[in-house]
Amino acid sequence: MKQIIFTLLIFSTLYLSGQEVTNRQFQLITKRTADWCPKCGEYGWELFKNLEKNLKEENALIWAIHYSGNLKNDATIAVDEIFGGFGQPIFWLDDADLLVDVDNYKEIQTFVEDLVMSPLFSEAYIGVSLNLEQNTDNTYNIKAGVKSFIDLQANEYNLGIYLINDSLVAYQQSVGFDAVHSGVLTKSLIPEMLGKTVFKAPIANGRLENLEWKNVDLGLSPTENAANYRIAAILWSKDAEGATRFFNADVKNVSEAMVTSTYDVSLIDEVKLTLNGAQNQLFLESGDDVSNIIKTNLVNINGQSIAHQMGNKQGFSANVDILETLTPGVYYLQLQGLRGSKTYSFLAK
Repeated sequence: MKQIIFTLLIFSTLYLSGQEVTNRQFQLITKRTADWCPKCGEYGWELFKNLEKNLKEENALIWAIHYSGNLKNDATIAVDEIFGGFGQPIFWLDDADLLVDVDNYKEIQTFVEDLVMSPLFSEAYIGVSLNLEQNTDNTYNIKAGVKSFIDLQANEYNLGIYLINDSLVAYQQSVGFDAVHSGVLTKSLIPEMLGKTVFKAPIANGRLENLEWKNVDLGLSPTENAANYRIAAILWSKDAEGATRFFNADVKNVSEAMVTSTYDVSLIDEVKLTLNGAQNQLFLESGDDVSNIIKTNLVNINGQSIAHQMGNKQGFSANVDILETLTPGVYYLQLQGLRGSKTYSFLAK
């Protein structure tokens, strides 16, 4: 067992100074639905939940657009104008109606999963990246980057920013009054429901645009768990005839936001951490009461989140269980206290 002493880093230098944009291609799976719809709560519910579960680790955004009923809102009305159709549930893959019905939904599930996982659709013409910063007043700074990887001679490209609720308890016909809805489009976080214009053709290969919205209020109550929400940046393509189609996206869980505070950064003094031999658990020791830790973030050197959970916090020690296999390299653990945060680095062998 090797003991590693962590040193304080200025995390913003790593994570917030640049907006790296890759050519990763997301697929968008849209369910047109309503809470009063029986079929939406039957085979439509099963298909949606199965796709969420099986594509959780893939480059796919799966969301529900309530065009009617009690979960309808301004954003769903606007986005439904892109997809539309007659009836419900309707499932769209990017801009294609999958023609789902009770007789074929299992075959459609297999088809969608195979397509999303296929390397043939993994590279994008335009890449999108999204980063989140949490301010001390519980508002958020939303930073996005959009980069072209080829020359484009047509269309206008608009970036929308949306809040998605993954744990909305509300009525659903055929499920019940306590149905737990996930992937629910809740609202647009910017005034432009269908996105702020980023590019207009012609667009040169390598063109990069950075966008930022500061002090965005998500409207969450103090008792709500931010981990139940995601923010999606969706790039829409609008052609000369005015038709809008999905082009690419990036998604972040709200809990991944990095705290921007730089003053009086924590109630927690220096922390000593030990990585166990199996590299699946960190042991924290401090001269202060570690119960002051209210949130943790664990990321790799590229800023990608690593699944983990905080164990028992007893006096001056605590455990962090690492739920993913660590590849060799540098990692960063952010400990957030009541007045800010500190970030520490460590090396996995």
